Amino acid sequence: MARQYAAMGRNLALCARRTDRLEELRTDLTARYPGIKVLVRQLDVDDHDAVFTTFQAFADELGTLDRVVVNAG
Repeated sequence: MARQYAAMGRNLALCARRTDRLEELRTDLTARYPGIKVLVRQLDVDDHDAVFTTFQAFADELGTLDRVVVNAG
């Protein structure tokens, strides 16, 4: 899904407990689509307060969040 949105020229805010794969994805996407921003942050959704802090940081850096896609497991 991230690849499809990147191909449409959308900025992305990606988060997960482990970010190594997201860092690789960011490198690939920004090389293919240099006009987009891809932000990566560590987030464990079990930390309730961190969810709000992380999404606010994304919104602050990107200006807005249009969609949020949540996927677990």
